[in-house]
Amino acid sequence: MDDLNLKTENAEFGQYLRSVRQTKKISIRQLAKAVSKTPTYISDIEKGNNKPPERELLDRIIAELHLEEFPDIRNKLYDLAAKERKDVPADIKEYLMENESILKIIRTAKESPNEKQIWAKVSQII
Repeated sequence: MDDLNLKTENAEFGQYLRSVRQTKKISIRQLAKAVSKTPTYISDIEKGNNKPPERELLDRIIAELHLEEFPDIRNKLYDLAAKERKDVPADIKEYLMENESILKIIRTAKESPNEKQIWAKVSQII
């Protein structure tokens, strides 16, 4: 993420998207045209007047911004979009639904009085 020199410590989705887009030197019009949306729609997302886009559109935006080599930025876009939608990040949701064992692990940890220690150990393993 720092590779693009973004200053977005506590940014919301729209602010972060704008910062990424501007850093990549892509205009609102260029991005809107590339993802088949109006410039007003993209501008409203960046201003926080529209909710963050759903997975399909967000994936297209990420592709148009050429973020393949910046997984931290891509992941932050997913995370901020999910947070504002009060949802699980789209890339994680798909993975969770395909792996029942992970759902069981999360529920078990959630119900444990040692939840923080469990996640600390998991984090060390990873």
